[in-house]
Amino acid sequence: MAYHPRLTINKHCVNSRGPIMAHQDPKPFQNLRIQTLTVAAIVIYFGAGYPLVNKIWPDSDAGLWVLILVGMVGGYLFKKRQRQKDRNL
Repeated sequence: MAYHPRLTINKHCVNSRGPIMAHQDPKPFQNLRIQTLTVAAIVIYFGAGYPLVNKIWPDSDAGLWVLILVGMVGGYLFKKRQRQKDRNL
């Protein structure tokens, strides 16, 4: 069987002639779109959050670290919920 970059073998679907080939369309711009959205979210988060933290704690060095920590915990919880949702499909 020749290798074809768009065809992959689905291990769970097997018939009497062997594994069934599944057609997968490449999504060349999906990775770029996700990276762009991530950078935009980070810019918005810090663009809106940093002035707010400076307004609440004007002379605090810990305000930026609190903002970073809240962002990391929020990202972790978002990914955890997304993985659980993907498993239940």
